[in-house]
Amino acid sequence: MYKLISSFLGVVCLIGFASITLAQTTNPLLIDLNDNTALDLGKYNCLNPVGTDYDCTTIVDYSSFTYDSSRHQMLMFGGGHATTFRDDVDVFHFDTLSWQRAYIPTPCSEMTASNLDSDRGAWNSTNHPFSRHTYDLLAFANNTNELIMMAWGAGAGSGNCEQIKDWYPDGRVAHYDPETKKWVFGASMTNSWEQFASVEFDPQSGLIVIVDSSSIWTYDPVNKAIKKRVSHNAQNMGYANNLVYFPPNGNMYYIARGTTTKVFEVVLDRQNWGNSTVTNLNLSGNVPSSQESGFAFDSTNEIIGGGIRNGNFIAFDPVLKKWNEVPMNLSGGGSNLTQYYHAIDYDPIDNVFIFIGSDKHTWAYRYSKPKSGTPLPPTTLRLNTQ
Repeated sequence: MYKLISSFLGVVCLIGFASITLAQTTNPLLIDLNDNTALDLGKYNCLNPVGTDYDCTTIVDYSSFTYDSSRHQMLMFGGGHATTFRDDVDVFHFDTLSWQRAYIPTPCSEMTASNLDSDRGAWNSTNHPFSRHTYDLLAFANNTNELIMMAWGAGAGSGNCEQIKDWYPDGRVAHYDPETKKWVFGASMTNSWEQFASVEFDPQSGLIVIVDSSSIWTYDPVNKAIKKRVSHNAQNMGYANNLVYFPPNGNMYYIARGTTTKVFEVVLDRQNWGNSTVTNLNLSGNVPSSQESGFAFDSTNEIIGGGIRNGNFIAFDPVLKKWNEVPMNLSGGGSNLTQYYHAIDYDPIDNVFIFIGSDKHTWAYRYSKPKSGTPLPPTTLRLNTQ
């Protein structure tokens, strides 16, 4: 059974779920941002867990954040391995254009074997999932209004407060409610997708789609159920890449780093998932080369953009199957700014990409303003409530 959800910029009306209303105003500092311009919002500041002075900014290493469309904010979770072990959710607020942690992370003194729940992949004392590289394994589920964290296999690190060495529990899919600031846990990720898969929420089915090098999976955030849908034979997909939903045609695009950057079109048959396909596209334009990075859908311009490197913004048009790489105008000057791993997403209300750069500053980038007199269309979602 399906229920319709109509989403407008500034307002989200949910049928069958609790409704949430967004402020329609954009941030005054972002309204007049010029086309192809990146605005420096200042240094990314953060706090360490009690008991360590390890660099808390390394939460972004091999990790990401995602747009909370119900509350007009970004939600970040990451770290782990040989980086910071802070396990807080960091929130980017568009009213202040700054980050603030949602809660106090687990102190280092509690990161012990006796306090670890290996089944959930969480600390018993706080119920926080342990920090880990999240790659492109965060999604925001519009039908549950939750951040869903689907990264498994986080290894213990060295050089910081972590007291357990070389452990790799799979854990469970973790759901975070930004209202209560609490985590709950869903299905076990044992025997599921590959460690370096990519995920994206599918508004047509209400499921989260997971693509790895051999299979398509889905996760139902309502019923907390994992299902393998189909194996595919796409070649040379790589790992730790990005999956982006493209509303104009309902397909998803898996963007694989390399020389040159590959794009795989994921066509989903939502009536018969076994007929879904993954196809390596032939591309035109200024096809870029890229490292591990991140991409997001720009609803104003209907492009997929990101992968910022050496001051260049990379845009992909799935309709034309064409790349465009353009030098950005940087508000603070310079030319070598590179995006920090997967730390990027797009805000449709302000029409900007928010990203963290190699300089550890937060930036807002506008690809292009809407054409004069052309209002942004609403998005209609069909959510699976089975």
